[in-house]
Amino acid sequence: MFKLMIVLFAGGLSFTGPGVAQVYAPNTDSTPTSEDNYTAAKSNAGAQYRIDHDGCSLLDGNAKQVCGAQAKGKEGVARADARSTYEGTPSAREYASLANAQASYNVAVEECAGLAGDSRNVCVLEATDEFAKSRTRATDERAADDARHDAGATPPVVRNQGYADMRAAEYAVVIEECDPHPGPIRNACISNADVKYGSNAYVEYGKP
Repeated sequence: MFKLMIVLFAGGLSFTGPGVAQVYAPNTDSTPTSEDNYTAAKSNAGAQYRIDHDGCSLLDGNAKQVCGAQAKGKEGVARADARSTYEGTPSAREYASLANAQASYNVAVEECAGLAGDSRNVCVLEATDEFAKSRTRATDERAADDARHDAGATPPVVRNQGYADMRAAEYAVVIEECDPHPGPIRNACISNADVKYGSNAYVEYGKP
């Protein structure tokens, strides 16, 4: 499939296309960080975004749109990784994984917009399929993370399965409502539903 090449800026923007699992490499360092370091990491992410965004202004058309999605995605991933390292919780780690998936998907869809006809449709389908797989991996990793945490807890943690089931039912209804819409509108609808419901499958009793 056609790969859209763009200028590489100081922030290290790069794009490998919708055929790959991840555009952004998640942070694998689980060492807790201080609040000062967390604040600095978020500030650095914002500063880097402004640099990357300015670099995108040198481009035109679809290349500029792809570049903008990359810059925004990289900022979101950096912030999510910083939160994950700072909080060190299963929820924060799942949030970081979902941020990676969302950023990769957003860039892929922008690249697809530069294609035409069947090539564009196939590109969007591939990106959507990879997005779904990435979300599933994030959910599975969260479940395994919770299980490891619960195994060492005293007393054992009891999960609110009823709440999780309710959220899953709500999600299914929203997805069904998305289906009749054409292409990009349907994809955006599903993406919004994933953002709203994707991080709520595992909660403890008494917590929102």
